[in-house]
Amino acid sequence: MLKKLYLIRHAKAERRVDWNSHGKSDFDRPLRSEGILEFSQFCESFQAFSKLEKVYSSELKRAVQTAELINKFHDIDFETSPEINHGQSPRAILDFLLSRTEKVIGYTGHEPEMSMISRLLLGGDFAIHFKKGTVAVIDLEKEVLESLSYPRLFI
Repeated sequence: MLKKLYLIRHAKAERRVDWNSHGKSDFDRPLRSEGILEFSQFCESFQAFSKLEKVYSSELKRAVQTAELINKFHDIDFETSPEINHGQSPRAILDFLLSRTEKVIGYTGHEPEMSMISRLLLGGDFAIHFKKGTVAVIDLEKEVLESLSYPRLFI
């Protein structure tokens, strides 16, 4: 049974307007070098990632790259699924995550789904605005936000 959920918004990606102006799909929009550097430094400092049993990721490139950085620094396996992609309903994403067999997992994904999932878990009027690279650790047994961090705290 899942006890803790790490909600991890992808790191800084290429700007949507620049990417889309070249006719490229948003699905393939990658992290920009600044995002990779900041999140790498964050991963080195944020030892709580080592408690993860697995990370589940949206299939969008920027979320996968974020999961890959967690894997690189903490050797945490990750798996992608179309069921948790950007654009899926927050309730469906949460149901997918709650059905996992691990006790402590991460989810790399996107806004506004992250804020909406935090609202579902923490109460109707409370939601977290996830800046790029933000990590919220939610204790599901106690129904509390255990910690909230983002890369700029560690640079």
